[in-house]
Amino acid sequence: MDGTALIPAIQKILYATDGSPEADVAKELLASLPLPSGSELIIMSVVSQVEEVPRESEETGSNGLAKAQTVAEQAAYHLAKAGVSTECVVSCGHPADRIIRV
Repeated sequence: MDGTALIPAIQKILYATDGSPEADVAKELLASLPLPSGSELIIMSVVSQVEEVPRESEETGSNGLAKAQTVAEQAAYHLAKAGVSTECVVSCGHPADRIIRV
C-alpha cells in the first residue's frame, strides 16, 4: 500500500501577509509548490485595531484597510500567474485573533 494514500489532499491553504519581505519569501515558496487541483488559497491581510496604532500613523482607519487590500490583491495577482485560484480576505483587529478565525 502506498503511504501517500493515507494523507488527505490539501483543500484549503491560508497565506497571511503583511507585505513584508519575509511574507514575500513565503509567497514565492507557495507559488513554487505543486498544489493539488481544486485547492482553495485564501490570502489574508490584517490591519491592527485603530486604537493600537499611533494617531500620526498612515495605517489608521480606511488608509490601513486600503493598504491591506492592496497587499492582498498584489499577492493574489502574483499567485494567479502561477495558476493558483485565490480569495482575498482583509480584516481589522489583532492579527493572531483574526487569522485563527479563518
